[in-house]
Amino acid sequence: MKYIVDNKHREFFAENGWIEFDELLPSAKVSELHKAVMSVLAQRIGVDEERLNRYCADDLYAAGRDVWRDSEFIKNIVCNRSLAEIAANLLEIKPVRLAFDQVIVTGAAGRSKDLLLPRGTRALSSFSCIQGLLCGLLIALTEIPKFEVAEPQSPWLATAHLPQHSGAGVFLSPKTPIDFDEILSGDVGDYLLITYTHAVSVVTFNRDDTYTNSLKELGYSFGDRLSDDLHPIVFR
Repeated sequence: MKYIVDNKHREFFAENGWIEFDELLPSAKVSELHKAVMSVLAQRIGVDEERLNRYCADDLYAAGRDVWRDSEFIKNIVCNRSLAEIAANLLEIKPVRLAFDQVIVTGAAGRSKDLLLPRGTRALSSFSCIQGLLCGLLIALTEIPKFEVAEPQSPWLATAHLPQHSGAGVFLSPKTPIDFDEILSGDVGDYLLITYTHAVSVVTFNRDDTYTNSLKELGYSFGDRLSDDLHPIVFR
């Protein structure tokens, strides 16, 4: 679905640090996207897809960074110009560069000894070694159970920062707090997080970003600017 971003959208995003759009992806495409994402996770871990439910959220998170690099279908979604255009129009900034994507699969039993998935209330900018993040887009890959909001309740869930329907997406400011403990507290759903950054963005050291070394493996050093080949411009 094509969205026209107007001043009301921009004002809401500026005031709240998030905004939700329904049906960013049609149901058939989001179903295929979910299948492709799970296939990449299974390939990276080295198991059949049916066995993924034996792995905890941290293990799946560890395998879920930049899945677009292993799937042409996922790449077409993550680098989709129309999605990036919404981000650019909300912020009135262009060009927009892809920073990273991240799969977040919740509800898996147990926890790894390596706590890779952020804990507590964290903002995107606090666990990224890419300096200059503009925003994130959290897309629901599955239908999300409706929550009965009672007090006290996580302010993040209470203000609907989670997209509630498959194919819906929430654009998040890099400074918007996300309650990861709430995500991990039950069988909430599966998500794909796409993050966007400035055209000129730099790799920095961030001890809370567990993927700093993966950028080094791509050939980056601290202080390097993101390149068009490895982190493409997705909207001009």
